[in-house]
Amino acid sequence: MSERTQGASQPAAKRTDVEDQAVDSATSVQHNEDCRLLELSAELRNIIYEFVLLQKDDIVVTPTLRSPALLQVSRQIRQETLAMWYESNTFEIAVNDCKTDLLRAWDRTHHALGVKSPSVLDITGIPNWGNLTRWCKAICEDDCTHLQKGSSDSRLECVIAAATGIAASCTKMSESKESSWAYCEELLGNLWHVAYRLDSRWVREMEVAEEGDA
Repeated sequence: MSERTQGASQPAAKRTDVEDQAVDSATSVQHNEDCRLLELSAELRNIIYEFVLLQKDDIVVTPTLRSPALLQVSRQIRQETLAMWYESNTFEIAVNDCKTDLLRAWDRTHHALGVKSPSVLDITGIPNWGNLTRWCKAICEDDCTHLQKGSSDSRLECVIAAATGIAASCTKMSESKESSWAYCEELLGNLWHVAYRLDSRWVREMEVAEEGDA
């Protein structure tokens, strides 16, 4: 669990209905005047928020994961607890065979809500250079995060960390998304030779196609 985020003492900025619907339907949020919890002091509310929201173990992200019901009690409570839920817990996201559909959806939710949560990527499956390349391109297009912290120190994770780290660095150094990806793609070509020596399963898609035609 990461450092605690203040709730009622520092309420988050008011959000639009579009942002509210990024994770939960805004229609499920009740009006403030119907909530007795708001009659308590901010200090007591924060104690309740922390007891309900903060988890010692990592929260596993799934396509059906929803924020706790407490965030739906009222708009004010949602404003006071949204950052606490996302930023004071650590979330585990599975990346299998370098496919990042779930990770990208999670990142888009963060962008819509204006929050950023600590995440651990659970890297599983087999090497897939095509999927890894698409992951890196998404990073260059600012549509996905890179591997900062994984669940192990396997060779698979080492290659992924190197590739996505290159993409993240290219994004910072380049003036546009197009130039960022062009530079990244060139560097990934060099990295592939190293990755292939570590694990011959890092076959590029062009080699896979040629083997299938043979």
